[in-house]
Amino acid sequence: MYFELHSLPAEFASTTCYFRLHSDQAVLYSPFYPDRRSALAAMEKLVLQLRAEQVGNSPLAETKKNWTPTFFGKQHPAVGTGLVVEDEGKIHDVRLAWHEAAKATTFRIEYWELADQVAGMEALTDLELAETDQDYNWVAMGSSVLHVDSRKLLGMLPSVGVQANLARTPCEPIFNALQPFVSADLPLFHGRSKDVDEVYTLLKNRVALLLYGGPRVGKTSLLQCGLANKLQADTEKLVVVKKGSEDLMTSIATALREALPEGAQLPETDDPLLLTEMLEKQCEQRHFLVFDQLEHLFDPAIYDDERIAFFQFVRKLVDKNSPLLRVVLVLRETFLAAIAEYESEMPALLDNRFRLLPLKQGSMVDASVNLLDVLKAKDKLAVKDSQGVAEKVCAQLTNDRGEVPMQCLQIYLHQLHQKSCQETTPGEAVPLDAELVDRMGPASALIDDFLGQRIRTLQEQLPGPKEPRNPALEREIQELEDSRVHCGCKEKKNLVAGGAIIVPPPTNNSWWWLLAPLALIPLAFLTFWWWAQPEPLPAACQAAIDANTCEAYVDYLCNFGDTSACAQGLLATLEANDCRVWEDYQDLQLLDDCAAYQDFYRKYRNSGICMDHIRAKLLDWECPLVRDTVQLTVRDTIIKRQTFAVPAPGTYGSTPAIPTGNYGPEGPPCKTFGTTNFKRIGPIWVMTEALSGGPYRWEDALDACSARGWRLPCVGEIDYLIEKIYRDDPDRAYAMLTGTSECYLINPLEAEQGRIEFWTATEADDAAAWTYVFDIAAQTIRRESATPKSARLPCLCVQKEPNQQGSGLPPCYQKQIDRRPAN
Repeated sequence: MYFELHSLPAEFASTTCYFRLHSDQAVLYSPFYPDRRSALAAMEKLVLQLRAEQVGNSPLAETKKNWTPTFFGKQHPAVGTGLVVEDEGKIHDVRLAWHEAAKATTFRIEYWELADQVAGMEALTDLELAETDQDYNWVAMGSSVLHVDSRKLLGMLPSVGVQANLARTPCEPIFNALQPFVSADLPLFHGRSKDVDEVYTLLKNRVALLLYGGPRVGKTSLLQCGLANKLQADTEKLVVVKKGSEDLMTSIATALREALPEGAQLPETDDPLLLTEMLEKQCEQRHFLVFDQLEHLFDPAIYDDERIAFFQFVRKLVDKNSPLLRVVLVLRETFLAAIAEYESEMPALLDNRFRLLPLKQGSMVDASVNLLDVLKAKDKLAVKDSQGVAEKVCAQLTNDRGEVPMQCLQIYLHQLHQKSCQETTPGEAVPLDAELVDRMGPASALIDDFLGQRIRTLQEQLPGPKEPRNPALEREIQELEDSRVHCGCKEKKNLVAGGAIIVPPPTNNSWWWLLAPLALIPLAFLTFWWWAQPEPLPAACQAAIDANTCEAYVDYLCNFGDTSACAQGLLATLEANDCRVWEDYQDLQLLDDCAAYQDFYRKYRNSGICMDHIRAKLLDWECPLVRDTVQLTVRDTIIKRQTFAVPAPGTYGSTPAIPTGNYGPEGPPCKTFGTTNFKRIGPIWVMTEALSGGPYRWEDALDACSARGWRLPCVGEIDYLIEKIYRDDPDRAYAMLTGTSECYLINPLEAEQGRIEFWTATEADDAAAWTYVFDIAAQTIRRESATPKSARLPCLCVQKEPNQQGSGLPPCYQKQIDRRPAN
């Protein structure tokens, strides 16, 4: 059994391909794939499917005329019906032969390219393949070997292992678009050496570590490439576990079996703890067990029993304190609140943690320069000015926080390379220079093209309406959609049917707006009609019309208002089309409060729509503006085992939103921890006297609380407590938290300035941080967003009530202050 991969020659822009599986009695055709990497992954998956196939439950469907393969879901085969069998009476024998042949560990891959010149053809999909592909001439270009571990099962898909002797063409991808770096990619892995060193140092001294960060920030690459190459080759080994289609404990058992040394007798047990003990006994190496992408463990379809079993297993590993084991849990930071619910299973889980932050523009420029220089040295790229190219590329991708998202950079460089390679002679290095960057237009457009094609390919693989759901595939599609927003890609939607554009005339023609329903009139007629108008449009209005997107129209209305030159025409057009951004903008005008502006900011901050206006409002109203050190999203998911009721936001009945034992929200108890008195407010304890040694600068306040095992509160927590405990009434909160006894946070009689201001852990920007103020004169609590970090203020440290779960508090992340001298 072997494979043939069919594609177009290198001079074609399209990388679309398909493969054929050959056996003695049958040929199986795959669907089309966007590139060679996707086809190789599909080959591997097919091998695993054939291994797992039960003869009584074959992925072949019998129709009136022939047998049709259903290995590839609802995707249509590239050629014919997808299956050619010499004798359909022996289909049972074919299935058995495939099943046995798939148990091999290596499979030959032959690479074939189309030799014919077909007029008007741009991709393989343009060929006539309804019956066969043998009507065209194909030429063999080389071969390689597909490796599939014999112990692999369908639920644990490994990385494709290909040993290629096929000479690279100019358009062979060299950038890991949406793919994490692996150990062999070390020469291309830059910008994270400090993070790798710090994680390695933490793991040398700790049994367990929680590594968290934003989506696609580089957590997996940091471990699979950076840490893997940091480990001592003979004495340390990395074992990465990801949840497959089966439960996580089964995935762990499979990975541990594979980590056992060659020749070791495989045990019959699937108990991960026993397999771990066997690994310790049979290997003298220290194993770093990495449980990657744990956010998938919190999928709503997964039962809590699976999560509890996993954390109990981790706790047993940690409790052993074995010198030969280290445990790394990898998680997206938005799931920190979810994982905190299981602190009872592993109390130290959130204490030993490392947050991986996105690289700032300067650091990403340096990393990009190194990457381009390496590829230039390997004759993969022709780069004259690495620094200039890196600065141009990163400048297009830098967001409003000064960060360059890693996945956006990878995709953008990949697209630039693919565009340039089409103009490159085979055998020559592909040029990548500043002129190319300028000529290819906005980075967001190139990135959107890549992501859009990938999304469409995955959507074709979704199961039919009567088939079981594929949560992993749905999750991947959603992550790609999120990447589009993250990279600043704009919604591509024509605002009128058939590509027609409603063009507004000069303002003195008010009768024109009656023609808004003519959106379906052909473009040629509207164009003629418009040129009959005598006066030109304002430049900003014309630019919005030329862009012809919902975003451009909304941005114009936001900046120039609904009484400007062409506002009424844009309004009519938006009303006639289904635009999500227009609906959000209308909500913004209707609600006109912090929550609405914050929501709009989170959704569209990378697109630039209306952002000057949004930021001005957020600052004028002193709304919390989300920064690196805090996330204000409130988790309102209630664990089923709890029985208390939660009123809707802003509406409070007699039942408190947060369980406080036998105490009501007006009178939580005080308690002494060591020599410090704390007052309980819902799920957290707050100091009743300012921390000694102050007042502090902001960074010193972070350190001072941390040194005592406590932390500063975040703005999101303060907002949440005022809303949930004190009925969304800052005046009520002030009345209940101020007094002269030791169980109040402040004594108004001691406020000589008429106010007392405390630090929070939330940054406003690099030079300022948020504070909360007890205003004695107004008898209320309010927030301030522009307090310089150099100011000296008191701080009230806090700590979470350890015996309470499901509080719903938003997660609060403390910034790590690096006080080492810069190199």
